[in-house]
Amino acid sequence: MTTIQSNLTEAEQKSAALKTASDVLKQGYEVIQDTQTTIVGNKNAQEAIQAAKDLATQIAEATKLAAIQLDSVAERLEAADKAASQQFQVTGGETSDNMART
Repeated sequence: MTTIQSNLTEAEQKSAALKTASDVLKQGYEVIQDTQTTIVGNKNAQEAIQAAKDLATQIAEATKLAAIQLDSVAERLEAADKAASQQFQVTGGETSDNMART
């Protein structure tokens, strides 16, 4: 018999890893922009660097939001698991604990 059960601890670990990755991405790495010389590509390079930073920030924020939502869903699934388990016990349905005892 297959058991389907949420794992809040594992979900929290994955969520924490996502949040950490998001923070690292948001911090980024410093790129020194050349503002001294007037090489033709400098302006384009500076715009590309800024666009990459902006995109990294957007990705970091989306990743952090996904982590928060993962926490929320995991908590709800954990609550649903507990409620279903209690319902099975009240109605006399077999749970994995009951099956292990027989």
